[in-house]
Amino acid sequence: QKACGSEVIQQKQQIELELKQIIQLRNDDNTRYKQALEDATLTIHEKVKELERLKIQLQEEAKSRWELENELAKATHRIQESKSQCNQIIQERETLLVKIKTLEQDKARLLRLEEDLNRTKGMLESESRLKVRLENEKQQILNDLNQWKSQCSRKEETIR
Repeated sequence: QKACGSEVIQQKQQIELELKQIIQLRNDDNTRYKQALEDATLTIHEKVKELERLKIQLQEEAKSRWELENELAKATHRIQESKSQCNQIIQERETLLVKIKTLEQDKARLLRLEEDLNRTKGMLESESRLKVRLENEKQQILNDLNQWKSQCSRKEETIR
């Protein structure tokens, strides 16, 4: 029985040793798992912080983009207004050029009319002087005729 008892004790000790090794392995595994879990938790916290930072950065970029788009819309509106004003100025310029051309044509026509008027005035003055001269000559002829009539009448009277 003693041999049997010592065998049982040895087996018991062997089992206890194996159990201690298994427990030690489990403890080591648990320690590694615990460390891995802590590392994973730390990584998750870091990733959450990174996500928060990226979220804030994205919000800032979205705000900046909105502001830039707003400025772009304002600039586009100002450009359209400028184009409209430019087109209006060009149209006014064209209208003024047409008016200037018309005025220049009117001026040339007025100069021709003025020249015609001056020629006509000159001709009228010439005709007026001619008329006065002719009237003077007519009057002289009438005077001469009357004088001849008178002389002729006196001669007839003298003859009678």
